[in-house]
Amino acid sequence: MNSIIIDIKSEIEQIDGEKQTIEMMTEAELYEKNGSIFIIYFESEVSGMAGCKTMLKLSNNTITMTRFGDTNSKIVFDLDQPMTSVYKTAYGDFDMNVTTLKLVSEMDVANQSGYLEIEYQMVLEHLSSSHNHLMIKVRS
Repeated sequence: MNSIIIDIKSEIEQIDGEKQTIEMMTEAELYEKNGSIFIIYFESEVSGMAGCKTMLKLSNNTITMTRFGDTNSKIVFDLDQPMTSVYKTAYGDFDMNVTTLKLVSEMDVANQSGYLEIEYQMVLEHLSSSHNHLMIKVRS
């Protein structure tokens, strides 16, 4: 495992037009296993999920985001396949539907650098709908 720094920028636009931008920088671990690249980091209070551990798995043409902690979720970002899952929170479990609109993964594990970009539409239990844009820069 290699220690790296990641710069995360998340832009969220709710269906009612409300916009939110979250930016944070944090330490992370980067490694390659069985042909997949993994990035693991802990969320901060800035993201609203302090203490949650997030794992990104880059494999073939997909990126899987798994969160562990007070909030548990697994999202598979795949341009060819919309995804349905369960978003587990301290307030209850919610059905989640995700449609990936853009997926960019340019990683160089040897040089501990790269860039990820994910744009997606998320609907939570027909209660909330948002357009999300996530950008992650990886550096040593």
